[in-house]
Amino acid sequence: MLKFIQKFSIVFRKVFCLWFLKRKKLKDFPFQVSFHGFKFKGNAVNLIDYHILSRGCFEPGLTLLMQHIGMSCEKPALLLDVGANVGVHSLTCSTFYEKVISVEPNPDLVKRLHELIEINDILNISIISKALSEKPGTANFTMPPKGNLGVGKIDNKNDLEGDSLEVSIVTGDEIVSSQTLPLLFLKIDVEGHEVSVLKGLNTSLLEHRPFIALEILSVQKTSDIESIIPKNYTIYEICRINKKNFYLMKMTNERIGDLLLCPEEKVDLIRKFVKG
Repeated sequence: MLKFIQKFSIVFRKVFCLWFLKRKKLKDFPFQVSFHGFKFKGNAVNLIDYHILSRGCFEPGLTLLMQHIGMSCEKPALLLDVGANVGVHSLTCSTFYEKVISVEPNPDLVKRLHELIEINDILNISIISKALSEKPGTANFTMPPKGNLGVGKIDNKNDLEGDSLEVSIVTGDEIVSSQTLPLLFLKIDVEGHEVSVLKGLNTSLLEHRPFIALEILSVQKTSDIESIIPKNYTIYEICRINKKNFYLMKMTNERIGDLLLCPEEKVDLIRKFVKG
């Protein structure tokens, strides 16, 4: 089935998945397809992989934005992908940044990241198999269900219900300070742990003033983020039109969702996407 699927176009795959491949009923469906010019091995049981198989994309607006900023920067720069998951953004942006650091505490996903790097002969992605927070140590990590590998998270309450494991914690400042390249883009997808991650990057944010992309699901959390980030940042919502088009809109207090935090001195790199 793997060889059968990879021969066909996205249009065929979309129709095939719509009529014959119901993700929630699958027990196992490995595949390999071309994805942004890379080889991508996945399993359609997982939500992110299913999107790539059936639509040829996952979070396309964010992907295009990250690629554009990396391509538009005149100097070699660093991308820090916190909560890298299966490696969608690390992989697709690796040709646009001098170096990519993928941070992922889930050992199953780390294994997949290594495999993707190996089969694509990528030399500029480094993996840190730990979690980020405001101070180093250890924490309980709740493992995600098989059908959605993107919802594993640090459990601040140390609730041991369900599958969990202890993971090592480092700060983002520790990682960034060990690099010689300037941090241009910081992507955070950590299922509610964003504030702690940003607190652990306080020095790096002040020194490098990177673009920051993250998902916020409550107005209260947005206020918390605004209180942490350095001055003279503008917050935009990443608004999707379709899988190839998006725009940025300045955030109001009522807006939540996928956000881009832009330092005012770098706004020219994204001005073409801003509306309103």
